[in-house]
Amino acid sequence: MRLNNKTETNSFLNIIKKEKGAVTLYVVASVVFLIVILASSLVFLNNKKANTQNEQEKIIKNYENINASELYAKVSIPLGDTNTENESNNENVEGLKTLSSNNDELNISNENISNISDFRIIGNSKNVTYAQYSDDNMPNGYIQLEYIQSTGNQYINTGYIPKTETEIYLKFSYDKLDGNWVSCMGRRTSGSSSDRFYISASNGSSSAGFGSKETSLGSELAQVNTLYEVVMNKDNITINNGTPKAFTSNQLPSMETLPIYLFARDNNGSVGNYFKGKIYQFIIKENGNIIKNFIPCINPSGKVGLYDTKGKVFYESSNSNKFLAPNNDVGDFNQSTGKFELKVCTTGKNKADYLNVDNLYLEGYTYEKINNGYILDYKNSSAGTSARISLIPCKLKSGKVYSISYNVENVGSPSKGISSYFPITPTEYFGNTITSGAYNWTLNNPLSIDRNYLGIYAQNPSDGENVSGVSIKITNVQVEEGNSVTEYEPYSKTTYTINLNQPLRRINDNVYDYIDLVQQKIYRKVKIQNGVLTELQTPIEESISIPNIIFSGAYYLDVDTNVAPRGISLSYYSN
Repeated sequence: MRLNNKTETNSFLNIIKKEKGAVTLYVVASVVFLIVILASSLVFLNNKKANTQNEQEKIIKNYENINASELYAKVSIPLGDTNTENESNNENVEGLKTLSSNNDELNISNENISNISDFRIIGNSKNVTYAQYSDDNMPNGYIQLEYIQSTGNQYINTGYIPKTETEIYLKFSYDKLDGNWVSCMGRRTSGSSSDRFYISASNGSSSAGFGSKETSLGSELAQVNTLYEVVMNKDNITINNGTPKAFTSNQLPSMETLPIYLFARDNNGSVGNYFKGKIYQFIIKENGNIIKNFIPCINPSGKVGLYDTKGKVFYESSNSNKFLAPNNDVGDFNQSTGKFELKVCTTGKNKADYLNVDNLYLEGYTYEKINNGYILDYKNSSAGTSARISLIPCKLKSGKVYSISYNVENVGSPSKGISSYFPITPTEYFGNTITSGAYNWTLNNPLSIDRNYLGIYAQNPSDGENVSGVSIKITNVQVEEGNSVTEYEPYSKTTYTINLNQPLRRINDNVYDYIDLVQQKIYRKVKIQNGVLTELQTPIEESISIPNIIFSGAYYLDVDTNVAPRGISLSYYSN
């Protein structure tokens, strides 16, 4: 409103005076209302700020009380008793059940598994010693091994020509020795040359040469499956930190041009004297300084060989034959693919893979494989003549009781029964002297140790009864968990293969790798660094492809690897 003259001003003042009570009340009410709104907002904001601060303090306090290992353990599988149903971990989740095992087998026979929420396999590692080095690291992507192994047709040309001041350290073992001389390391022009540099052995004999010098070592360096650590220089050779053995000649060597071979010997330019065994480390020194350090490993391309941490060079076999790698963690190395295989299997109730026999030992028998068993035919009457099927795959666990059922038929009617045993260990077996019929036996006590094989042992009467022309038919062999026998089912197994870039390792029950099959992830917390299993400060997460595993109709979930996992956990919603 605009006041244009004095008259209008006076009129407005008169109105104010006349209505002054109402205006005052209106103004006061408006001010009070505004104050209430402002005060309420201030109280609300202060309370919200206080609550937020309290929550922050709780979080900080909780975080300060939890270290990284505990955080990692919260996503880990339970490592309790073998094959237990654990619902306590999920007590607030209706219908969620967890089965866990502290080994490579989970019994799922009474479960209706469909809606899986979590499925994990924990890594594990053998207690082995790796070559240690501190001055040079192996490049990223290389996997250090305990050793590399030759089958007798691989070798490595190191390219190094030894000198008078050369000293070597070699850690190795023989897998086989016979009447032929083999060399784990060596070169020479001839047997009488002055450029010898080798370690050789045959069955019960060994020797070493340096230049024109040579020494006989007898059987001291010629034992199979014995780990040797050897240091050799121009003066002597020392075996496993023992007393140095001096070479027989004082003449200094003349090395000429031949390089050192590993797993064989360079015989004047021709490879020979192949060695069957393992090399764990090879070091070359000159005047006390390490110039080459060969470490067993797998390179990023999946090839097995030795990496020289000094020369920064990888050496695979110098011919087309491939070295073997050990399996010391969860995951078996595949030479063809260069990957580590984790095989997850579902199997039926029959644990005896009866028709998949690894070894037959027959003395006085021939055998015929039939659809559901074997027929063993006697061919002579020698007393105690036996036939053995000694390696039937059959995974049995310690602490459990097992029962066996099978059918036996003797054809030819011998007057005395034929002994038929199914040995598990030297003191634990099924069976007795029997004739024809169906039989079943139960172990009297839980099995004492884990076993991966079952044997069959059939023997004719020990008094020499003539059983020539008699045959024994053994069929429908079934081994099952428990102390009762159920209807026969053939052995069944379905295998799902998961390919890993590296195996799953473990230092202890707080530090390990594991695979989450639902999330299709690998979580790694262990690496090999300078020959030592070492904890990663920040776990590594890898995505991985997982096949669709069918559980329906299976009795067992099994991880089929040379090194058993530390545990398995499976959580699902029950119907």
